[in-house]
Amino acid sequence: MGFQLKKGASKYESPIAGKQPAVVSKFEDIGEQETKFGLKSQCRIIYTLQEVGSGGQQKRISQTLTASLHEKSALSAVVTSILGSVPDVFDADSIIGKQVLLNLGVIVKDGIERTRLYGVEAAPAGQNVQCPKIKAMRTGTPANAGRGKKKFTLLRSNSGRYQKGIETYTVEML
Repeated sequence: MGFQLKKGASKYESPIAGKQPAVVSKFEDIGEQETKFGLKSQCRIIYTLQEVGSGGQQKRISQTLTASLHEKSALSAVVTSILGSVPDVFDADSIIGKQVLLNLGVIVKDGIERTRLYGVEAAPAGQNVQCPKIKAMRTGTPANAGRGKKKFTLLRSNSGRYQKGIETYTVEML
């Protein structure tokens, strides 16, 4: 029997609203996505919270952003809050494992309360949220399994804009 889902069933537990200690656990290039501003290159940052759910696992929350480090971009603001400034060459791995403080709030959408990420701040001194150990696995579809996952670097041009740099691949071993 194949993969099955039951409509309306969800094991997801929303984090508690307010200031939440967290660690940056993953940065993903999700490619070009259709947005209200047209087709844009997107990335996703996944944060692991200190808060633990009923199953004993740490809760997570993600943030999807346009992959641009223009001075007015949301990604630029997040990188600045985590690293203190935007580097000339941004390597996504430079923020993995960084401690942060997330500002979470509650919204009501379609009659359901949902937790929303409103801001990312530098963590207070001494914060130490642990990122759970992840079992090594292959990423991607069977057609590209074993080829690795895509990483990218954003490079600043003379105009001050950032462009996607040369793509490199890392292989995750089983």
